[in-house]
Amino acid sequence: MSAVFEEIVEQERARSFTEGELKGRKEGRSEGLEQGLKEGEADGRKDVAKSLIASGMSPSEVAKHTKLSVNEVDYLRKSMAL
Repeated sequence: MSAVFEEIVEQERARSFTEGELKGRKEGRSEGLEQGLKEGEADGRKDVAKSLIASGMSPSEVAKHTKLSVNEVDYLRKSMAL
């Protein structure tokens, strides 16, 4: 009887491990997707800011329209060497 009990316990451990592993992978994918979307959004705002800077818009106006800080806009402007 003890061998049967041990086998059942081992099967439950394996099942629990597999379920935990699957849950972890799903959560990891979800977090990765969320992070990727945030980074993409930030990159998009910076691209728009660069276009606005190139068109001659003031740093404060660029910041207002892109929701970047004036410091971030100044950094982008300097990196563009305009």
